[in-house]
Amino acid sequence: MKLISSYFADKIRIMKRFIAQKPVLAALVLATLFGLGACGTIKPGKSATPANSDGGLPNGTVGKVWLLAGYDAGALFVPLIPGEGSNGLIVFAANGSFKGSTGLNEFKGTWKAGKADGNGYIPITISLTKTSNDPAPNATAARFEETLCADIVGSRFLKKERDSFRLLDAKKKSLVEFIFLESR
Repeated sequence: MKLISSYFADKIRIMKRFIAQKPVLAALVLATLFGLGACGTIKPGKSATPANSDGGLPNGTVGKVWLLAGYDAGALFVPLIPGEGSNGLIVFAANGSFKGSTGLNEFKGTWKAGKADGNGYIPITISLTKTSNDPAPNATAARFEETLCADIVGSRFLKKERDSFRLLDAKKKSLVEFIFLESR
């Protein structure tokens, strides 16, 4: 897990430096992403992924690094460009814990999954605690981090696709989407 922490630290440093050096460009990128969010999101093809012994999560979910690809900003779902402003990460462990990063601060927590329904929606309960608390460089970044953490904790279902998964609310509305980055 030390490699993961180092990976998160590097991503956080890069994001902070970008925002500090180019705040106008960072704001423009975020404004563009919010505007593009109204156009909808690209949904990967469905695939059947049975739950395994990793606490009920689908095969291939546990032990991989997942990159944030979108989140619910309230009025709309905002797709993010992976690696270009999206540095949020999450890694689930088989013991029911996880670690991650918003791109600014690190977090950890626990998860518990139930049995998938006939459509592949897995009931999930997530608790989250921030393990670092660096101040956001501006109000937009602070709002993003607060919203992302609330979306993760507010998740009630997980839906796994081929190389991605979504966390959804009780009405199965997408709150957060992650795409596969690398195996650990």
